[in-house]
Amino acid sequence: RALVWLRDHDRSCPDASNFVQRYVLAVLYFAAGGINWSVTVGGVEKSVATEGLYLNYRHECTWFGVECDNAGRVTKLLMEGINMVGRIPHALSHLDHLTELDFGKNKLRGPVHERIGELSNLVRL
Repeated sequence: RALVWLRDHDRSCPDASNFVQRYVLAVLYFAAGGINWSVTVGGVEKSVATEGLYLNYRHECTWFGVECDNAGRVTKLLMEGINMVGRIPHALSHLDHLTELDFGKNKLRGPVHERIGELSNLVRL
């Protein structure tokens, strides 16, 4: 589904430098029920999908819960308590510059793939 989104809906035309991370973030969205993610802003619950906060044409470093370094490489995924359901995809292991991964207070199931634990820059899981 992530490749279909990139092919049919992503108008950003990612280049080689960010194609993989954009794909991985799309995999996360589809694997963890992204259509149901929500965030509270100013006391009002909003849908991440409906508000266009993720999987949009803007650079993925501007997407909800995604932080990047100055080179535009994903370093943090901070998505605590946003109604994630499903599994943590092993594709996250391709985010080589990831330092922090926070999926707490969600309904994710299954093991964390061992390759994610092998990310050399990951200091907080």
